[in-house]
Amino acid sequence: MDTSNKNDNLDLLSLTQKLENRISKIESFLKINPIEGELSNITDETTETKLVKETDEEREEKLELKIGQSWLAFIGTTVMIIGLCFLLSLSYESLPAYLPSLIGYVLTAMLFVLSQRVDRSYENIAGYLLSGSMILLFYSTLRFHFFGITAAIQSNSTEVILLCLIAITNMVIALWKKSIYLAGLSLTMALITAVVSNESFFLYSVATLVVLFGSYLRLQFNWVGLIMYLMPITYFTHLLWYFIHNTATGNDLTPISIPFNLLFVLVYAFIYSISYLKREEPRPENLNSGLFTFFNSVLAFLSILLILLSSKYGTPSLVYFFISIFFIAMAIIFWIKEHSRYSTFFYAMLGYLSLSLAIIYWGVGDYLIWLCWQSFLVVVTSVWFRSKYIVVANFIIYLFVLIAYLTSSLLINYASLSFGVVALLSARILNWQKDKLELQTEQMRNAYLAAALFTIPYSLYHTVPEGLISISWIIVAVVYYLLSILLNNKKYRWMSFITFLLTLIYIAIIGFTSSDLIYKTVSFLALGIVLLVVSIYYAKRKVKTTQTN
Repeated sequence: MDTSNKNDNLDLLSLTQKLENRISKIESFLKINPIEGELSNITDETTETKLVKETDEEREEKLELKIGQSWLAFIGTTVMIIGLCFLLSLSYESLPAYLPSLIGYVLTAMLFVLSQRVDRSYENIAGYLLSGSMILLFYSTLRFHFFGITAAIQSNSTEVILLCLIAITNMVIALWKKSIYLAGLSLTMALITAVVSNESFFLYSVATLVVLFGSYLRLQFNWVGLIMYLMPITYFTHLLWYFIHNTATGNDLTPISIPFNLLFVLVYAFIYSISYLKREEPRPENLNSGLFTFFNSVLAFLSILLILLSSKYGTPSLVYFFISIFFIAMAIIFWIKEHSRYSTFFYAMLGYLSLSLAIIYWGVGDYLIWLCWQSFLVVVTSVWFRSKYIVVANFIIYLFVLIAYLTSSLLINYASLSFGVVALLSARILNWQKDKLELQTEQMRNAYLAAALFTIPYSLYHTVPEGLISISWIIVAVVYYLLSILLNNKKYRWMSFITFLLTLIYIAIIGFTSSDLIYKTVSFLALGIVLLVVSIYYAKRKVKTTQTN
């Protein structure tokens, strides 16, 4: 029995030693210092300093190699291709119109062969030469119809077909080599081809195909950088064509084509968004994962805004309304599918902004009142989205709308009570759903209640007859007090006390300034009676509390 235990102990020690040796090899390979007190301790400071110096030298050497092998090759190839393009752009009046393009084809073939010859030894240089050869091929084909005194190919349609074939060929090579750079280059060629075609539907179709294929490549090969590159140039190409078209024709696009134009902007945004729904990042999402949605939504919205502002479209409010539906729908999709906080926030806020623009361009009177009620709609939806960010942003917007209304030349009427009512309802909603919104403080609800406390008396001061101002304020104070009893909320009692105090100050002022004796008498009596009733209520409440104890 003892011999068996001894053998087991020896086996355990042997296994432990083997594990320590293996861990030492792994740490040595990964250049991880052993944990203090285990395996070994490095105490020689000279050795440590030497290791640090060697690491710094290795880093410096790697940086130097990267600059020499990669950066210089990229810059050199770029400069060379630009020089060759300038060479092909010369007029060559004494030569046939097609000859510069043929020279470009010969140079393209030379660069392509050279890239294949150096492929094994110099991968970076080979890749840049291959990309340069495709750019030169594309430019040489452009030279058949553009940049010369006389076009070698008169038909723009034939030119576009040739350019499309080159872009497709480049994409085939990109997929064969699995090169994100060649893929981005081929999709850029497709967008340039769409612009030079001067056909609106062709441009929309090609841009949509570029977005679709780029999104597919992102999902297939996880080429996130490709999408981040394509996103801005897609919207830029759409805008570029729009403004070039307007400059060329001298007129705005017809009203029928404006919605059609904007529809494709939303199509781009939708495709990019849907491709992001299948992201591989684990939940919960971080801020970086929301940047994709931020750029996509903002670029789409800015494109739409620039097109509408530069056109003379007759009913922009209807367009903004449908745009708001699109963005809010995207916010709902991202919330249902991903429970995404950031993406939901970006889409929702742009949807609300579009709805605000629709209200403003609607041309209805007192549009600020409609914006006020929209802020309540935002609060309600933010509860469902569980987004405290939307709540905070909406309150800031609510304040700006309130300040704009109070400082505008608009006549303050009974509709202005909407600001106070909206503030009360918003505070009630936030208090009711505070757990869903994860609002840990009372500051936001207090801010809404403070807004109501100010705006309701101010609106009544400017709307009711002078003889009923103090009476209306007393009624408001009583309503606050009743709400405090019904909702068991002390905040409404404090609002009632403050409103009573304001009423008392106002009555005291008119007591010395007003000449209407009946108005002063009624005001003082009404306030005194109400205050006594409230005091009696508190006295009974105190007696009941004492008896209970």
